[in-house]
Amino acid sequence: MNTINNIGLANNVDISLKFGFLGLGMGGCSIAAECASVKTTDNKSLYTAVLVNTNLKDFEKIKDREKEAIHEVPLKGYEGGAGRDIDKGEQAFIENKEAVLKSIERNFSDRDFVWIVAGLGGGTGTGAVLEAIDILYNYGFEGRFGLILTLPRDSEGGNVLGNTIERMHQISTAMQAMGAILIVDNQKLYTEYINKPGNATKSIDDFLKYCNSYVADTLHEINVITNSFAPFGDNHFDASEFANLIQTPGFISLSKLELGSLPDLDNDSAFSNKISGSIEDGVLSDGYDFRKTERAAVSVISNQTTAKSLFNLQFTNKMDIIMDTYAPKASEKPVAMYVHPTLSGIKFYLVFAGLGLPKRIKAIQHRVIEFDESKQEEETDEVLASLSSFTRVKKDKAKPAPGSLFKKSDFSSNNSELKRDYNSLFGKK
Repeated sequence: MNTINNIGLANNVDISLKFGFLGLGMGGCSIAAECASVKTTDNKSLYTAVLVNTNLKDFEKIKDREKEAIHEVPLKGYEGGAGRDIDKGEQAFIENKEAVLKSIERNFSDRDFVWIVAGLGGGTGTGAVLEAIDILYNYGFEGRFGLILTLPRDSEGGNVLGNTIERMHQISTAMQAMGAILIVDNQKLYTEYINKPGNATKSIDDFLKYCNSYVADTLHEINVITNSFAPFGDNHFDASEFANLIQTPGFISLSKLELGSLPDLDNDSAFSNKISGSIEDGVLSDGYDFRKTERAAVSVISNQTTAKSLFNLQFTNKMDIIMDTYAPKASEKPVAMYVHPTLSGIKFYLVFAGLGLPKRIKAIQHRVIEFDESKQEEETDEVLASLSSFTRVKKDKAKPAPGSLFKKSDFSSNNSELKRDYNSLFGKK
């Protein structure tokens, strides 16, 4: 958060929603800590994080922790880590559930919305995510929490990818009990990062820091723009609408675009195509079918001079056409315009909620099947027909505790499009 043009950097910014971040495992804790480290220029903390992990060494990797904003909960008895064993990670969380719950009650009591943050594929975060969902659902945050989940890169191996698919399947059975799921696709971000000039010689730690900041900055900017700047005209995307959007079950896609000068609205390649490209590319993940969007919003911000020249009927009509194209069935899709006192250029923030699976998850599923085929080629038909054959669900695994969301075997969703996506992904009829 160090660029001159970052709208989140100001003494007088006013966030729409007070976010809490429940970080699980090394990856989840790193992102949650970064989000809670966001401050105004007068050193005011805006968000709160509770970090839950087994490996105490991972806590040491999180630098510059702010004691008033970031709170650690070590999973006692498992200080050496979970070793990519999701059952071990889940058990560590269960045995320390009381300590986690106390920290949540103490540090999230004033939060409007809580994000559970976990890296899929590993041990602690992947193992603990179902129990974390149950805690928030059963202890006061029903309808007020969502997920930020990172997807592993293809090179991380069959076990990691298998863990990812297993947990995604289980999460899918409780989709309607929570808000938005924000996917951070490390494969996408890694490819973009390494292809930028000068980045090829940087370390993997540099890349991970970049990813963490990217997530934190994006969420913060969208949370700021809805409540900090003067609306231009009658259209406004306010804090309550933002809350409705992120409380919408399903996947959510975030997009950003910055134009350095006034666009030629009559030239599609200079305007409409750029907006469409930013929607398709996304910020953190891509590959969504936007026609399934249930709610959407666009926020555009510029300085006063630019606003007077740009924010006219032609501009509004162009944006309406784009939104109607990508979100034809959305119940809400406002195009809101704002004025920033000193901003140079024009910034667009686009959010689409209630989406089905991104293609990347489907690609991971196919990779898992390929790994299993290479191990036992003669069982290919069984792999394709049965979820358990490629997610390695243990038959003797204990049943969820009473009240758990994950004892459900069927979808409670009324979203038939989303249901069909998951049935297709996991081989269900």
